[in-house]
Amino acid sequence: MNGLWWPARTPPGGEPDCAAVYLHGRALDMFTALGPAAARSISRRGMPALLFDRRGRHLATAVEGPEIGGGAHHSMADHEEDVAAAVGWVLARGFRKALLIGHSQGGLLAARYAAANPGEAQALLLASPIPRYAPITASSLGAGWGLKAKREAERLVAEGRGEDPILMDKWVFIIKARLALEDHPARAADALEKALSRVRCPLYYTVGTEGVERSFSKAGLRAAEASAASPKRIRVREGGDHLYARDAEAVLADMIGFLEETGAVPARASPTP
Repeated sequence: MNGLWWPARTPPGGEPDCAAVYLHGRALDMFTALGPAAARSISRRGMPALLFDRRGRHLATAVEGPEIGGGAHHSMADHEEDVAAAVGWVLARGFRKALLIGHSQGGLLAARYAAANPGEAQALLLASPIPRYAPITASSLGAGWGLKAKREAERLVAEGRGEDPILMDKWVFIIKARLALEDHPARAADALEKALSRVRCPLYYTVGTEGVERSFSKAGLRAAEASAASPKRIRVREGGDHLYARDAEAVLADMIGFLEETGAVPARASPTP
């Protein structure tokens, strides 16, 4: 995995005992959406941040020499293994907890990790998390073109060719045949809701109203509102898009304000009169 460690400005009270970890969306990378801006904002409050690329970054990439990887080639289990490795890397360096920041698919991954490892999450910041892991695959489409693709995937797997790619519909254009038939708990329709029902740390949730945001905002809002997390702040960004092109700085300022209120990051000192 590629990664970038963003050092903190040492706070007046000494070294921080927590570090932030940013989880990017499917087929994206650590430099998209809120990534570097979030790390910069967090570091200014005395907390270092880790940005890293999971194996699922981009649709296709070279990962080990000529071997091909990317969003079309890796399973949800692969993604979760990478998240555990990144958080483990932070904790192994003496930090007590991780502040988890997740965008899109990274938001679902962050929520599931915080639910499974409650003692390791300082707070959970979710930016447009998907409500479930639902790649456009043969098994999820079910009729018409989806049924045709599912049969193709089943044929390739039966022939021992599960690693062969098949052409899919919409924005994820190819996927390995075996992954088109993959089953995983995060594929359940209420995956995010189930994860957030087990989260007890501070929760910040935001979603926009434009583009792809409309397709999962209702389910995500329902999950956030039903969460037992405390305290929590829920924001709907009117006109906001999925990649935060228009309002990243405003969202981050609100996130930081929430973290200061909860004590997750040191509050900025008031200027001396």
